[in-house]
Amino acid sequence: VHQNLGHALMMQGTYGEAAEAYANATKNEPTNAKLFLYLGNASLLQMRKGDNPSVAKTNCMAAYSTAAKLEPKSLDVRLRYGEALMDMREYDDAIAQFRTATTIDPNRYEGHYNLAQSIAAKLKAAKTGGGAVDPDGKLAKETLDEFQKAVSLASKAEEIRDSLLGLGLYQGFRQQYPESEKTFARLTSEYPQYTDGWVNLGFIRLKQMPPNYDGAIQAGEAGLKKVTEPAGQAKIYRMLGSVYIEQATPNLKFGDKLVQITFIDKAQLAFKQAINVSANDSEAQHGLGLAAIW
Repeated sequence: VHQNLGHALMMQGTYGEAAEAYANATKNEPTNAKLFLYLGNASLLQMRKGDNPSVAKTNCMAAYSTAAKLEPKSLDVRLRYGEALMDMREYDDAIAQFRTATTIDPNRYEGHYNLAQSIAAKLKAAKTGGGAVDPDGKLAKETLDEFQKAVSLASKAEEIRDSLLGLGLYQGFRQQYPESEKTFARLTSEYPQYTDGWVNLGFIRLKQMPPNYDGAIQAGEAGLKKVTEPAGQAKIYRMLGSVYIEQATPNLKFGDKLVQITFIDKAQLAFKQAINVSANDSEAQHGLGLAAIW
């Protein structure tokens, strides 16, 4: 009865009440790992919703921990537990859960993809905080290996797309710009209507030394021909606006005012086009304001 009530409440989006129902169910069946998994899932969604998050977090961690003890070889438990730990930025513990997931089923995409994401998140957090957690580069190599395994194991279009995106972003974070460009080029080739492929291809070309402005603009213009969703088009226009502003910067330093004005005009036009296709695009409005004060 409590389990069915929990399912019904989950469908209604009342996650706190669902968690309470599952908690009551676990009292009747304290060795049922699935019930603790359900309780963890409901508590995680309750926490994300901001409904009594402190209590929800405690319940979530306790439920997943119990589920893992009851069913240590459950792939679903390890994956959900790891996702919850990622939400809480407990990267080391998340990595441990995802590593276990890859040993439970080495041929499942999800374990490798999430393991790569969790290690990448740890490395990015360490870089932001000025820490050194990977002096020998082993974690960096493991991250790339896991992303590549995820790409090779993915069977659904969405999984392949997400794996390529994650791999490209991580290569960019590691300043492996040629490799990142190849990954995003593949992403745009295989998923031409996927906005983030074109946007990141443009930005990664912008990060090269010297910046490949023409290549970035070509990526944006090609993407506009493929992406039909207004929000996606707006995102590409914003990228183009940013490219034009970056292109104006060297001319500002060297005093070529006429060339600078040309690029700023192009930037303003790009941001206006973003607003035309997506009127409430606050980032485009900000970009337009930034270009206007040059």
